[in-house]
Amino acid sequence: MKPKCMSYHPNVYKICQYGFTEIFNNAIDHSEGSHIYTRIESDDKKLKIMIMDNGVGIFEKIQRALHLSSIRESILHLSKGKFTTDPSKHSGEGIFFTSRMFDSFSIFSSDMYYSFKNNDWFLSDERREDFGKGTTITMELSLSTTKTTQEVMDRYADVEIGFGKTIVAVRLSANEDDPHISRSQAKRLLMGLDRFKYVVLDFNRVQEVGQAFIDEIFRVFQNEYPDITLDHVNANASVLSMIERVKATK
Repeated sequence: MKPKCMSYHPNVYKICQYGFTEIFNNAIDHSEGSHIYTRIESDDKKLKIMIMDNGVGIFEKIQRALHLSSIRESILHLSKGKFTTDPSKHSGEGIFFTSRMFDSFSIFSSDMYYSFKNNDWFLSDERREDFGKGTTITMELSLSTTKTTQEVMDRYADVEIGFGKTIVAVRLSANEDDPHISRSQAKRLLMGLDRFKYVVLDFNRVQEVGQAFIDEIFRVFQNEYPDITLDHVNANASVLSMIERVKATK
C-alpha cells in the first residue's frame, strides 16, 4: 500500500515546497533568532504548515529597516511585495507569492495578527501571553486544490518585466477608525509602488476618502510615474466619485 502522502497531487507538493522553503529561509536570514520550530499536519481534506522562530519579529524588523512610526505600517509594506530588509539575499517576492498560493496564510508577531484569505486582507491586535517574541507563520492548503505555482506567478509577472503587478489593500494604510484623508497617508500607501508597472488599489471596506488623499495618488503620483498603470477595485460610490473628480482635473 502506498503511504498516504503519495496520494497528494504534484501541484500540492510544489506549492508546499515553495512556501515552506521561502518562509523557512526567511526565518534563517532575517529573524535574528536562534531556533526555528516547524510543524506539518494533514487530514483527508487539507494540509497545514507552521513555521515559528524566536527572533526579533518580522513586523518589528521591517519597522526598524524603514524607520516607520508604527508596527501596523510594516504590514502594509509587507503586503505589497518586492520588499526585503536584505536585498542582497532576497527579492522580497517570497511572502507575496506564498500568501497567494495557499488558501490561508497568516502571520503572528509583535502582538499583531495579519492574514490573507480568499483574496482579502485581515489585520487585528491579538495579544498572547504565552507567545513571547518572534514570528509564527501558518499556511493552509486544500488537498483538492487545482492551483499551481506557475498559475499564481503568472497573475503578477510576465516574461519581459518579471514581477510587475501588485494589489494593495488601501485600508491597511490607516486604522479602522481613521479616515483616509491626508497626503501623508497616501504617501505611506504609495511607498515602494514605483517598483511596479501595474498597481491595483483595493478599496474594499474603505468607507470614505479625502480629496488630498486621492489627489496624491491619482494626480501627483501618476504624473510623477506616467508609465505605471494605476487601477482600482471595490470602491464604493463615495470613493469612486472622489477618484473620478480628481482624475477629471488631472
